[in-house]
Amino acid sequence: MARGRAQRHNMKSFVYLLLGLIVGTWIQPLYANTVCSHECTPDCTLCSFVFTIDPCLTMMHGDERVVPRNGSLYYYDDATYYNATTGLPINDTVAMPINDTVAKRIITTDGEQARFVISIHDLMSDSASKEHFPGPPIVVYEGQEVEVFFTNRLHADSVSVHFHGIHQKNSPWMDGVPYITQCPILPGVTFKYKFKANPAGTHYYHSQISGQTGLGLYGPLIVKRKQEVYVPEHVMLLQDWNHDLDPETVYLKGVTSAYSCSTSANCSKYEQTRSSDNTKFGNFEFHSGLINGRGRFYDPITGRHNGAPLTRFAVTEGMVYRFRVINAATMYAFRVYVPGHALTVIATDGQDLQRIEVDSFIIQAGERFDVLLNASNPFNVTEYTIIAETLEVNVPVRHIAEAILQYDNVELNKSLSTPDHPCNPRGILPCRVFNCPFKYFSRMPNLTCITLNDANGYAIDPNRDEIIKERYPKRLFLNFAFPGIDTNPGSVNGIRFLPPTVSALTQRSQVNIECNEPCSPDRTPCFCMHTVYINEGDIVEMILLNKGSGKGASHPVHLHGHSFYVAYQGFPEYQSYSGEVLNDNDDVECEDIYCNKAKWRPGQYWQASEINPRIPPLKDTVVVPSGGYVVLRFKADNLGLWYLQSMVDIHNTNGLAVLVDESTSKLPYSPPGYPVCGDYTAFEFPLDDERRELSGGLIALIVISLLLMVALIVLLLLYFHRRKVKVLRTKVFKWCK
Repeated sequence: MARGRAQRHNMKSFVYLLLGLIVGTWIQPLYANTVCSHECTPDCTLCSFVFTIDPCLTMMHGDERVVPRNGSLYYYDDATYYNATTGLPINDTVAMPINDTVAKRIITTDGEQARFVISIHDLMSDSASKEHFPGPPIVVYEGQEVEVFFTNRLHADSVSVHFHGIHQKNSPWMDGVPYITQCPILPGVTFKYKFKANPAGTHYYHSQISGQTGLGLYGPLIVKRKQEVYVPEHVMLLQDWNHDLDPETVYLKGVTSAYSCSTSANCSKYEQTRSSDNTKFGNFEFHSGLINGRGRFYDPITGRHNGAPLTRFAVTEGMVYRFRVINAATMYAFRVYVPGHALTVIATDGQDLQRIEVDSFIIQAGERFDVLLNASNPFNVTEYTIIAETLEVNVPVRHIAEAILQYDNVELNKSLSTPDHPCNPRGILPCRVFNCPFKYFSRMPNLTCITLNDANGYAIDPNRDEIIKERYPKRLFLNFAFPGIDTNPGSVNGIRFLPPTVSALTQRSQVNIECNEPCSPDRTPCFCMHTVYINEGDIVEMILLNKGSGKGASHPVHLHGHSFYVAYQGFPEYQSYSGEVLNDNDDVECEDIYCNKAKWRPGQYWQASEINPRIPPLKDTVVVPSGGYVVLRFKADNLGLWYLQSMVDIHNTNGLAVLVDESTSKLPYSPPGYPVCGDYTAFEFPLDDERRELSGGLIALIVISLLLMVALIVLLLLYFHRRKVKVLRTKVFKWCK
């Protein structure tokens, strides 16, 4: 018996061990997959964020209007601030400004109007202020899985969100382009984006629907490396600001004409401003510039600003800081500098650069630059004004965005310092400006341009040599311009992009606006879902042009789904004394006046040097010079339907875009339950006569059904009656017998 008990004990131990292994196998992944909400550490495998998109008014605290003065905010109806008789502000020593804790929660923009903006609420934040303009930061680590829930709480507008800089490898459905990779998110609806955080670097998320980025639907997306040297950092988001109240007004003025009217009979037409190369910017009027959602309005007559509060970046003297600078503008590029402080550019669009020492840099819409700033306090003051100025010339007042660089360990009286930069346009020292869209500044001879041709990347891409040295790439000439006779919409090779009414990636069989006929110069512009095709494994060379009679100002172009090598920028011929464009670059030949078809000039093409080849910078957004071109190269290793677009919002909405189909036929089906959309026309209501006939037929059907049921019941009763009688007879027979 003892032996039997021992055997049973061993068997029981074996069963317990087996159960432990099974349970452990199931539980271990639960502990291995660490889910983090709102704040992610390098150990997290899944980072989750929950946001709502909400309408808000600027310059309001609850239901109370606020006004700016001398960098502070005051309540409009505060009797201590405004004279009840004159309505004018009285002395600041009597007025009581709103305390900083409350003031930081108020969306001010440029302090000039109480107007509609889009704010983003972080539902998982513990901070007192969950309302953000711009949106809250998403900070994750390279390779982590990220899910972001967006609930659209706007009353009348649909939205969609693009994660600018994320390649979306193996998740092309998450790219956020409405009617290309997804259906728009309707009011009241929640959409979950899920993707891998790659590549590392400075990125941002923004609306992909016209005008909404300019209203505030954007925020920083920082993907950090899990092992990197710690440097204190700040994130700086730039934006141009316009007082028009809605995206449709901005767009319609942009494609027609803009007027300012004091009365119905007293109007003045807005004259488009120009860049150093004498090209026009367009009808989007720059009223103010914002840094992290704050700026000041400068009166174009007096040149004075309204004293609205600015964003502050605290630094300690002697430290080095990393500034992650993002341009989320609707149209304008900015030249960024801090008086007296040299800057070191170390990365662009999330990709490392070999260091470039500069005094300022130009950042186009959609671009990102990482720069190091040595907090040396060269003028020994407490505060410096960070300046981001547009490239416009001959404007009545400087068009700038401003912020404060605040030294927190300087024992001096508060004294806002705006000293001249040693190499500013009025200075005497040469000033190095990185990322110029032209060869040199007109009227500013001491500003020296450094273009992307002078920049070098790092050899970290295993495909780099194959991409750069390929002699027979898949070559595409794409001219981003505004051709036409009666109208001049944005187009690529004379074809204006028209999106479908379905999600093209997931409902391709329902797309009915494919480009089936060639677009000849006399029919420019054409309208369709313009698509170019590349195959998996191709080495692709794109020559982006800005040439022909429809060329525009230098404009930024962004490719979804890839980073590319900026192999070369080709600039036009300039007038030596004014900097104006004289003639288009002739490296590329145009076959028609609009340059809808182009090719390399005989004997002219780009090829990497065989001896000590340069490593071009990697980017995902690049400026195409007016009258020039840019050569891009990348490997087709990311299946999807990728949007190649102008980052000038008005131009993109107007059709300045093209799709890149990268072997989408090899993609698996979209995720189960993925939304579909389309026109609501595939049904018909019956006519009144048909409806009556249908009603009569339905009644007849019901009557027949009832009669059949009655007949069935009668038959069943007869059957059971006969069976009962038969059973009774059998019993009687047995009893008699």
